[in-house]
Amino acid sequence: MRRFAVSCRATRRWTSCFPTVFRRYSFIVETLVKFRYRALPQRDKGSIRAYMMKMIGKSESQVTRLIRQYLDTGRVRDRRGAQAHAFRRRSTKADIGLLALRGRRGA
Repeated sequence: MRRFAVSCRATRRWTSCFPTVFRRYSFIVETLVKFRYRALPQRDKGSIRAYMMKMIGKSESQVTRLIRQYLDTGRVRDRRGAQAHAFRRRSTKADIGLLALRGRRGA
């Protein structure tokens, strides 16, 4: 693990190997459990952190936040809330239907 992290230092940050956020977060939890992150000495924790930074393509602070979330709650999840409400529509569905009808007539 340590050799992997050292060999990757010279390269630029990779793009993530995992296409979805869910898969990325699952990888983090699996890695932390597999290597028993809580019980590791500090220098080994640094190697695990560097490995995860390279594999998921996130910065040190982002990986630290995700690890902290796992240590505090036992899971890693997307903490962003629901999306804000969209702008209010000016046109009703009836208006859109009339425009479509008018477009079909060629006017």
